[in-house]
Amino acid sequence: QDHYDYGMRAVMAVLRAAGNLKRRYPDEDEYVLMLRSIIDVNLCKFLSHDVPLFKGIISDLFPGVVLPKADYALMEIAMHEACVEMNLQPDPYFFLKTIQLYEMIVVRHGLMIVGQPFSGKTASYRVLGRALSLMAERGEEGHVKCEHYVVNPKAITMGQLYGQNDPQTHEWQDGVLAVVYRSCAQDQSPNRKWLVLDGPVDAIWIENMNTVLDDNKKLCLNSGEIIAMSSVMNMIFEVADLAVASPATVSRCGMVYLEPHQLGWRPLCVSWLATFPEHFDKKWRDRILALFDWLVPVSIRFLRREITEIAPTTEEGTNVVVTLMRTFKSLLVTPLAADPKSVTKDLKKEMETHVDATFIFALTWSLGGSAGSNEARILFDTFLRVAYECKLQDGFVGPSGEKYDLPEDVPDGHVTANAPLPPSERAVTRTVRVVEQAKVRVKDGEGEGEGEANPPETPETFEETTETSMKPSTVYDFRWDMPSKTWIPWAASIDETPIPRDAAFKSIIVPTVDTVRYMFLADLAITNGFPILCCGPTGTGKSVYLQGHLLNMDKTLYAPPNFVGFSAKTSANITQYLIDAKLDKRRKGFFGPPVGKRMVIMIDDLNMPQKETYGAQPPIELLRQFFDHNGWYARDNTFRVMQDCLFVAAMGPPGGGRAAITQRYQRHYNLLSINDFDSHALEHIFGNILGWFYETGGFPHEISSKKDQIIKATLDVYSTAIEKLLPTPAKSHYTFNLRDVSRVIEGMTLQKASGLETGLGGLGEHYRLWVHETMRVFYDRLVSDEDRSWFLSYLSELTSTHFGVNFNDLFVHLDHDADGNIDAEELRHCMYGDWLGADEEADALGGDRLYDELTDMPAVVKRLEEYLIDHNGMSKSPMNLAMFLYAAEHVARICRVLKQPGAHMLCVGVGGSGRQSLSRLASFIMGMPCFQIAISKSYTRVEWKEDLKKFCREAGANAKPCVFLFSDSQIKEESYVEDINNLLNSGEVPNLFPYDERAAVMETCRVAAKKAGVTAPEGGPLEDPTQLWQYFIKTCRANLHVVLCFSPIGEAFRERLRQFPSLVNCCTIDWFREWPDDALEAVAVKTLADVDVPDAEKASLKEMCKTFHSSVRELSEEYLATEGRHNYVTPTSYLELLTMFTSLLRKQRETVSGQKRRYEVGLEKLAFTANAVQEMQEELTALKPELIKTVAETEELMKQVQKEKTEVVEPKKAAVDIEVAEAAAKGAEAGAVKKECEDLLTEAIPALNAAVAALDTIKPNDIKLVQTFKNPPAAVKLVMEAVCVALDVKPAKIPDPAGSGRKIDDYWGPSKSLLGEKDFVDRLRNYDKDNIEPRIIDKLREKYIADENFTPENAAKAASAAEGLCTWIGAMDAYDRVIKIVVPKKIALEAAESEYNKIMAALKVKQDELDGIMSALAALEKQLEDSILEKKRLEDEVELCVVKLERAEKLINGLGGQRDHWTVRAHQLGEDFQNLTGDMLIAAGMISYLGTFTMAFRDGISQKWVAACKSAGIPSSAKFSLVACLGDPVSIREWGIAGLPNDSFSID
Repeated sequence: QDHYDYGMRAVMAVLRAAGNLKRRYPDEDEYVLMLRSIIDVNLCKFLSHDVPLFKGIISDLFPGVVLPKADYALMEIAMHEACVEMNLQPDPYFFLKTIQLYEMIVVRHGLMIVGQPFSGKTASYRVLGRALSLMAERGEEGHVKCEHYVVNPKAITMGQLYGQNDPQTHEWQDGVLAVVYRSCAQDQSPNRKWLVLDGPVDAIWIENMNTVLDDNKKLCLNSGEIIAMSSVMNMIFEVADLAVASPATVSRCGMVYLEPHQLGWRPLCVSWLATFPEHFDKKWRDRILALFDWLVPVSIRFLRREITEIAPTTEEGTNVVVTLMRTFKSLLVTPLAADPKSVTKDLKKEMETHVDATFIFALTWSLGGSAGSNEARILFDTFLRVAYECKLQDGFVGPSGEKYDLPEDVPDGHVTANAPLPPSERAVTRTVRVVEQAKVRVKDGEGEGEGEANPPETPETFEETTETSMKPSTVYDFRWDMPSKTWIPWAASIDETPIPRDAAFKSIIVPTVDTVRYMFLADLAITNGFPILCCGPTGTGKSVYLQGHLLNMDKTLYAPPNFVGFSAKTSANITQYLIDAKLDKRRKGFFGPPVGKRMVIMIDDLNMPQKETYGAQPPIELLRQFFDHNGWYARDNTFRVMQDCLFVAAMGPPGGGRAAITQRYQRHYNLLSINDFDSHALEHIFGNILGWFYETGGFPHEISSKKDQIIKATLDVYSTAIEKLLPTPAKSHYTFNLRDVSRVIEGMTLQKASGLETGLGGLGEHYRLWVHETMRVFYDRLVSDEDRSWFLSYLSELTSTHFGVNFNDLFVHLDHDADGNIDAEELRHCMYGDWLGADEEADALGGDRLYDELTDMPAVVKRLEEYLIDHNGMSKSPMNLAMFLYAAEHVARICRVLKQPGAHMLCVGVGGSGRQSLSRLASFIMGMPCFQIAISKSYTRVEWKEDLKKFCREAGANAKPCVFLFSDSQIKEESYVEDINNLLNSGEVPNLFPYDERAAVMETCRVAAKKAGVTAPEGGPLEDPTQLWQYFIKTCRANLHVVLCFSPIGEAFRERLRQFPSLVNCCTIDWFREWPDDALEAVAVKTLADVDVPDAEKASLKEMCKTFHSSVRELSEEYLATEGRHNYVTPTSYLELLTMFTSLLRKQRETVSGQKRRYEVGLEKLAFTANAVQEMQEELTALKPELIKTVAETEELMKQVQKEKTEVVEPKKAAVDIEVAEAAAKGAEAGAVKKECEDLLTEAIPALNAAVAALDTIKPNDIKLVQTFKNPPAAVKLVMEAVCVALDVKPAKIPDPAGSGRKIDDYWGPSKSLLGEKDFVDRLRNYDKDNIEPRIIDKLREKYIADENFTPENAAKAASAAEGLCTWIGAMDAYDRVIKIVVPKKIALEAAESEYNKIMAALKVKQDELDGIMSALAALEKQLEDSILEKKRLEDEVELCVVKLERAEKLINGLGGQRDHWTVRAHQLGEDFQNLTGDMLIAAGMISYLGTFTMAFRDGISQKWVAACKSAGIPSSAKFSLVACLGDPVSIREWGIAGLPNDSFSID
């Protein structure tokens, strides 16, 4: 009663209701109004057994107040009509609750409809909405139409519900609720709008609704938007319970509580009968209802009280009754519905019998179909027979002691049965093969396992006989056959087709009774469009049954099925993506398979998704939204209606990692329990497989006749393991299923008949193979010695009882200690493999190696070492491994798994136990590439998917056997394990390949399938995409081997096994135990081989390492018992001990020998110093006279140099400097004149060059053109006149055209002659421009250049030749102006330069004279410098001698007393060097093993180790201290200064 709330908000609701009533009935008595409001607000939320109590309370509070009946007559009429429309029954309780819902909607804007499935929650608001709409259409009571919008808040994430910021763009994205709420709030129509949130309420998502549900009535979004609720809106929450809702939420909402037991199953049954076709007579319908009334209530009571269900169903049994209705209708009504003529006269006569028999069949597989075990089915069979035969009153008692003879159990006047019950016995026929003649020779005295039989020498003949016996049967073993009007056993429908000789083991499906009946029921449900849920333990074939059936359905009616596998980490979004990806858009908002087809979506492991904190399973809620509302919301917040889709599902029983799914979802399914096979079925299945193997393998009768014994022994192991080896938190992998039996049998099929003739051979080898395979499947996963010893004793018992062979005799060749008893240590040598031969190719590379017994262990280890060398020679990452029996055992186990197609391995062991290295080596031995991901910081899910694609392509598309090695240290995200779980379970990772890549993969598969000769089921090559993809998955499953390397330490391992059951179910488990003694020894020998110690000492060291390892294991147990803390002693610690010892020994030897050498060098230096002092005193005495002589010579030389400088060099240098200054002044003057000339020329030269360039533009044709002018233009005449004047051409004299009678100068005639000259242009180019006569240049300037019309532009207008000539004249004028200035300057320049040169010549003579003097001075200075340096050298030597003498005396005085101490210390270090071996071993042990222990434990074990070293003869210090061995006092002091603790524990 989590929905009960009596806070102030409840009081406010009562007051509001009272206020509404007062306004509506102002004259009514207020006691009546108050009572009415209290009842309206509160009554609707009470459970049925609280209603009388409530009524008692209000009758005390309001004595004598009588409530008038509320007038809802019109509404009830409308509700009746709505019920008729929806084929619902007008049940009084349903109407009461619907009216209460209406009253609550009027009073409160937020309310909750609470109730378990089948209580009528959804139907209630739908009927109310339709009734109000009908009243609105008729204009009754002022009602308006109703609209409702449904959202499941748990089918999407919080962000997708309310809205969130896009993680990439950071833009706000609205959520589904925000969009729907806003559209309702902004809709201006007067219609009522109900926003229904149909899903579990928890304390997280609904807290955001608080502002909507209280008086604010506003939805506040994270984007800052606030949306107010309109007056016609209501928030309705539809929930099963409020177990995890917060009080804040409960108090804000009105409650309407509906109870399913108040409605029961009968209204549904009546509505269901109304759907029958009209030609199905009423009397038959009445009989069906009567059968329901008779047998269903008592059956439900029996089911609830006596039978443990495979998965819980609703308490009232309504959903199993719905399954009964569906099954009955599918069998009897639907086949007759299509054609009225199908109901013939004969059928009408027999119809009551058919109705009764079909009812019994449907009852068996609905109410009895949820029974969780074969025993429970037998129980239900017994009950049903008693009830059907009306004998319940005759003293029938259930196992609980309950009697079923109440009036409601056996209703008065119930119908009597017409149809017979299925028989309680049936005949079973089996074929027996009797050997007539068989001679068997027994080996004796050859030392090859006495008492073992060889294959028979003489041919055998057989006689087959059939035996018939009666076997008890149940109602579950028969089906009703209408044509024959009899019960037919399912066994009669079993397909007896023999297994094909070339079948792969994994593809063999042996038809059984279970196969037939479960497929019949699944097909019945799917054909009629009913969802079916197969629930049963793992390994019972649920997925195989359904997948096989779905893939073989009619392709014209059904689209390819969509297989979706759930795991613990599956989310609603992933589920939605996997399903939506396979649907096409039909029209806006409608999706489905291609039009005209239906799609079946199979959900495997339905109950695997992990429950959230508050118990919801979002993927389940998403699927429920489809079942309840035909679709779900897409990511764009639009509703996707899904058409022609049907869901089927499979799941394991709730428990372990599997949660019980919500009844609100499960109630939609027909629940079918798939129980464990009984022993007869298992013997039939595995007997067929083993018989097929013996027959196709050509095994002798001596072997094949033992088939039944082998199967029974295996099944005994399986059933006893389930019973005795129970899972605990420390043994969470102790879960067994039929796959384990299958693995044993598959292991048996690895042997060949030829293998029985090798080695020890015979029947004994086959029995030993069975023992070996059983151990590999069951024994290898056991963690404790207690479990192992029990298992071995049980195996010994089985070999005796089933095979008639003594276990110790069977393995007598392994009895190394000859005590006549084979123990676990000796059974380590029981090994099978196909890799001992040297020359044969591995199976993966096309070979066919013989899987045989390996008896020569030294040869096995040697062969593995050869393989390791080969691997290291070819691999980029070689492995440094020591080979020993322990490694050989595990390599053989891994190779065995890799030899089986599609087998996987789970290697469980602590770090360093060799899981990954041995797996790589085994992959190499079996000729398979070993894939492994490389984890890095940047490794994400994208890279993970690419890696998965890579090896799936290799295994599936390229059909190459390969190994994927994955360790728990590579699990960056748990989704990696989920993908591996899918890979193990189904052979694929859902939606791993996008559609473009999938097409490429299928194309590769098409080619590969054609090459391999694989054909489609209907004949012809594989072309269909579904078949190609199934071929890819099948090939991938066969070729891909996943080897998982997990550590059992901590919670993670157990949690993963719980969340991902395929890790156990689909893998052979190999538990890597702690290394045995031989393993420790082999690794120590290999590691210590290079250590520089005597061989005798090496042997002691090896033993000590083993002692350390075992002593720490014992210490850890003591530590756990004392301190309650775990310490795991792993092989990594042992390897660290060895490597740490070798590195510490090397390092400390270098350190100690270095220190000793320093002391010895110090003593040598003291002796050397005493000798050096004497030598230096003699040297000092010899140096002094030489120094005095050198000083005198140097002073004399200095005086001479000074005199030469003062008297000769300096006067001469001063005179030369004056002359140099004068010469520089003259040079400067000449330079200035020269620059002035050059500047002037710089102006004229460009103009001159332009003139010459202009001349170059004059072409001969231009000149000819000018010549042709008879009356040339004035500009041309003017230019030519100027040219003639410049060239000093005389003018012609012609009469004056003006008629003055005088003659005038005319230049045109001479001009034409001039133009006619051949070298006219060259003459202008070579014109002597430097010497133009003054008269010519003056005339040019006065007459022509001064004329404003004399311009190149005007000349160009007249003739192009004239332009160039005009430019030339202008340039001559400009050049002449400049040259007149430049010439005098040039003359002055020449004079200045001449004078400068004379001065420089005289100066050169004087400079040469000065240079001679300077050279002589430099020689003197060099001599002086050499003399000073010699003097300095002698002084330094004297000084150094003095300093050395002082130092030597100080050294001798200071260290004289240390000589004795150093001598002692050097001797001490020599002894320490000898003790390093033991000290470093103990130090390495402490570092490797003792980090987790407290000081008391450390001290205790270190003392034991010191004593052990002494007794083993390993030199070590008398008292061990880690600080003394490895500590550096300076560093330790620095740690203390830095504030670190300075106690011995911390320093260690």
